[in-house]
Amino acid sequence: MDLFFGMSLPEKMRAQRKNGDHCGYASSFTGRFSSKLPWKETLSFGYCDDRDHRSLNMVEDYFLSKLGEDFTQFGYENHKPNLILGTGPHCDPTSLTILHQDDVGGLQVFVDGKWHSIPPCSEAFVVNIGDTFMVPLSNDMYKSCLHRAVVNNETRRKSLAFFLCPKLGKVVTPPNGLLVNNTTNTATPRLYPDFTWRSLLEFTQKHYRADMETLDAFSNWLQYHCSNNTTAN
Repeated sequence: MDLFFGMSLPEKMRAQRKNGDHCGYASSFTGRFSSKLPWKETLSFGYCDDRDHRSLNMVEDYFLSKLGEDFTQFGYENHKPNLILGTGPHCDPTSLTILHQDDVGGLQVFVDGKWHSIPPCSEAFVVNIGDTFMVPLSNDMYKSCLHRAVVNNETRRKSLAFFLCPKLGKVVTPPNGLLVNNTTNTATPRLYPDFTWRSLLEFTQKHYRADMETLDAFSNWLQYHCSNNTTAN
């Protein structure tokens, strides 16, 4: 990680994320935020544990195909911390996020109307519940976490994140046990429609939604399109 993000911008752009792709290098997502520009760089790549030779080497193959074996470490620019955030307030659309942050800190969560800092611990992971775990998997029993990353003008902050997601075409739905009230033996109302991870991922990529209203907006969008398809058929 240090080697890649220490390279010059032209070198890092060799792995630039293309439109429509979910993997690659990106320097910001300014379309999501209006008041402050996000001050961050990301490098994302996929991994699927299929236990075959190709899957086990896909991370190594990604780096070799994008950057080759001859890249070296370079310096980096400075920025204006008073005008920017590391990552603006958002909820992860994934099921779970497993995060390791360095000793710099900067991760904050929004609870009871206030932002609270999460002290870094080098021997621990931070686990966030995402929108896909909140619904439909738990039918809103567990809440996704609104969080952000703030920056300082002295030290660079680095973090490693693993986003756990269903397979793209998998329909995610709450277990039957969550749809029945055990006390009254009555049905618990469904709060959101079933959907595939592919449909939610494409929605967040196209509309840059990653906030507390993502699921409501996505559900309205999904029901609108389902209704139009039913009418057309």
